[in-house]
Amino acid sequence: MRPTKSIVPVKFLYWSSQITTMSLEMGLLIGVGYWLDLKYGTSPGFLLGGCGLGLLAVGWQLFRLVRSGMQGVLAGKSQRTPKTESTSRSESKN
Repeated sequence: MRPTKSIVPVKFLYWSSQITTMSLEMGLLIGVGYWLDLKYGTSPGFLLGGCGLGLLAVGWQLFRLVRSGMQGVLAGKSQRTPKTESTSRSESKN
């Protein structure tokens, strides 16, 4: 019996959620800075502050993402797909 394949790979969903989170963090902080500039008339002070905080937030998320991936590699977790029945049979013939 062949294993069923997922329509959307889990890794794709994980990475897309991480990238979406980083984009929203950056956009939200820039937007808040822009709004504060409009409210208080301090152009471009808060906008630049929002950009700086956004870059820090995205950098921290990226650091955590890379660190968690490297811990998996250093712990010896393989990124390969598990062997299926058909590939194990072909390997046993050799």
